[in-house]
Amino acid sequence: MYLFNNTPIQTRFDESDKKIASELNKITDNELLNCDLQKIADRIEQQYSIICDTEFTTEDVEPISYLMPISREALRPELRIGAIHEFYDFVAVDYKFKIQGDYTFFFNTPTDTHYAPIKGSANANGLTLTIITEYTRIPLSDEWKERVKEDIKFLVSEVKTRINLLKEECKKRNANIKPNVLSILEKERQNLIEKKAHDAKLNPFK
Repeated sequence: MYLFNNTPIQTRFDESDKKIASELNKITDNELLNCDLQKIADRIEQQYSIICDTEFTTEDVEPISYLMPISREALRPELRIGAIHEFYDFVAVDYKFKIQGDYTFFFNTPTDTHYAPIKGSANANGLTLTIITEYTRIPLSDEWKERVKEDIKFLVSEVKTRINLLKEECKKRNANIKPNVLSILEKERQNLIEKKAHDAKLNPFK
């Protein structure tokens, strides 16, 4: 399973925008003319903002090593030389982290980035990052232990970078909700006022 590999964050924004459009369509002419448009925009902003509050901690991390079967095709070219079996077992290490907030953001991809997916999984119980070595037995050699520790530190940094990118995208998108809604409502109100004035001129009985 991979992280940051499923759904572009823009998909969340598009779904939310559809709900906002539906909400605006429900506003009656009477509300449009007589209600405080600022309050309507505030309510919609609060209701449809997308908050990326995802965090994880490196405290109390639980590394778990095990043997993972890797297909011959997935091996580096150098390791494929002389490989006669379909699968080979290599040591993998899962690092389990405690998370806070909405874990589903771990499945979103930031916009306009070309990062490779990260091996791991996430659910309500926590985040798991996986390091796959080229060592074939447990315990790992001292050299591989150090490499794994360096790899996981790099991976943690990468995950934090991507979460921060998602947070920034959400903030920018949320900041546009209220002004966009107000612009639409004010334009609709003005159109309605002009139409009522136009229609009033068509009444010969006043």
